[in-house]
Amino acid sequence: MSTQSTTTTGQAISGLGRTWSRPRHIPGPDGLAFKTESRRDGLWPNTLERWTVWHKPDPRTVPHTHPWPFVAKIVKGGYKEARWTRNEESGQWEFVGDFWYKEGDIVIVGKNDAHCIIELLPGTVTHMLIGELFAGPQDWGHVNLLTHEVEKSKASKEFLDALADLNTDLPEVTPAFQGAFALLAGISDVSSS
Repeated sequence: MSTQSTTTTGQAISGLGRTWSRPRHIPGPDGLAFKTESRRDGLWPNTLERWTVWHKPDPRTVPHTHPWPFVAKIVKGGYKEARWTRNEESGQWEFVGDFWYKEGDIVIVGKNDAHCIIELLPGTVTHMLIGELFAGPQDWGHVNLLTHEVEKSKASKEFLDALADLNTDLPEVTPAFQGAFALLAGISDVSSS
């Protein structure tokens, strides 16, 4: 990969190789993990793959954008999202609707989309193909529906402290650890998925 950027939380977006990263717990406002993620470089240049195991509903209640477009498959469970799209001519965010995605469904989020997961089925697992990645400051943003501005997400000290605390004692990635993550995710083979 030629991209050498990082996100606001310090995630490198390149150089992961085809080995899955150590799963990383993502904290909610209560300091507890609401999801666990593992990433690796995608099969195509400048892409990533990510598995996400959802433990509880997404605490973000404001629509958010993503740094890059993605396609996700709901492997297990499901969720309901509210979706907006940015009108390229007016710059206004337009509500598209609420959509339920369940096991087997494909979700496509483009560069001009914002969404908010508003309901989550227990045990939901998603597999994302992310990209094309491009260099530069690419980060998540929150959509202000009154001003139609995207406010760049800022990782608070509390979030970064909780992120560090939740991920301090995780084991290194080994084939056994990848197998355990696959079992948790309810998938048969993380190494070739």
